[in-house]
Amino acid sequence: MNEVIKMLQQIVAWAGRFIEMVWNWTGGQVLKMFQLPFGTLPLWKQVLYLIVAAAVAYLIWKVFTDILEAVQKVLSAGVGLFAAIVANLYEIVLVGAIAFAGAWMINTLKIPVLDAIKF
Repeated sequence: MNEVIKMLQQIVAWAGRFIEMVWNWTGGQVLKMFQLPFGTLPLWKQVLYLIVAAAVAYLIWKVFTDILEAVQKVLSAGVGLFAAIVANLYEIVLVGAIAFAGAWMINTLKIPVLDAIKF
């Protein structure tokens, strides 16, 4: 079981490094694109520049809205988990109280007639 957990950790670490590499490469390409000398470009390249800039802006907006939606779902799941725990708090306390009482009775009660029975 330990090896499976280690393997999963390695896969998650690799995926994180891959995502970081893609993120950094993409950011570098966007920065290079926006550092081009727009004012000195021919008209057709300026039009192409604007088209590319609009496409980049749209895709950045789409990525961030998708990520925001995923974050909202994660937060909603966390709130749902917390609400379920709070809703079941009475039963959780009852389980602890029953276990406490049972352990107390087993450790402290002395009934000679019953203690004499051996299996």
